[in-house]
Amino acid sequence: MKRVSVVLTGLLFLSIWLRADGQKTRMIEFRMTPVNSAAYDLHAETTTEYVSYKSQGTDKRTLNFKADMRVLLRCVKATSDGVVQLEITYPDFSMETTMTEGGRTSMIISDGAGARSYVDGKLQEQATWEELEKEGNPNLRKLFNSSIGFSLDRTGKVLEVKAPPELSTRFTWIDVKQFFQNQVIFPDVPVAPGSEWNQTTEREVPRGPGPLGRKIMVDQATYEYQSNETVLGRECARIRAFVTSQPKEEILSLKEFQQTYEGWALVGLDNGQLVMSEMKLFQEMKGTPGGIKTEVKTTGQVKTSRVSVPSSKGASTEKKPLAGTK
Repeated sequence: MKRVSVVLTGLLFLSIWLRADGQKTRMIEFRMTPVNSAAYDLHAETTTEYVSYKSQGTDKRTLNFKADMRVLLRCVKATSDGVVQLEITYPDFSMETTMTEGGRTSMIISDGAGARSYVDGKLQEQATWEELEKEGNPNLRKLFNSSIGFSLDRTGKVLEVKAPPELSTRFTWIDVKQFFQNQVIFPDVPVAPGSEWNQTTEREVPRGPGPLGRKIMVDQATYEYQSNETVLGRECARIRAFVTSQPKEEILSLKEFQQTYEGWALVGLDNGQLVMSEMKLFQEMKGTPGGIKTEVKTTGQVKTSRVSVPSSKGASTEKKPLAGTK
């Protein structure tokens, strides 16, 4: 009987660590130490279509946005309970915003040199960030080169954000958590290919135009650990993500709302750090802001890829140009 008991105990232990299909389970945790840094290229595109039904007629506008950014992460502290404190900066960026309305196309291009505006393809104005700042306008280069502090737990969940005061007072339309929304929140149990888990989190939408500004959103995510792959020389877990979002409380002017993020992420099996991801966004709103019947539809995608580790001076050792930089 003693031998049988030992065998059964061994089989029970083995069943905890092996799935029925023979896949070995493992913990996936986000880990960094103060000597670690990481660099990423981030590409984002969105198209937003506005339609307002006014008494004098229908008003239609289309807004296209493209951005390419170099993202640098630096670990400043890692506590014994698994909390990682990071600093994030965006040393290189190029953004293009195009508005089409009434047969006229307006464009603003912003990069490290400054901002340029065009109407129907013709240059109208251009200025450096120093010139714009002297006129009381935002200096985006200063913002993106400012260090933003983040704290993450072992699962990759953002615990705290410490941003420069200028960010909260002058750049209220920027959501500094956007980079981490492209990553995965891991479960607190071992998983293997084929495993699924769910996470529910809350976040505040940055202040800005529209009915969602400063509102609390509830994100419900479903993740699936699909397979193991070797990418950029790293052993990774491919994880599929599907996230639906809804306002936590009723918004009277918002009659219909749908928002989803769907895609995949490749994360290092050894440290849970993002290696590559692609996410697609869909959002549709119908309501009556200001008493005007309005419909807004946004589609887009965000691609993130790890590049060479930055040097000790905080710059990438690989002088790879940003895709789409003009």
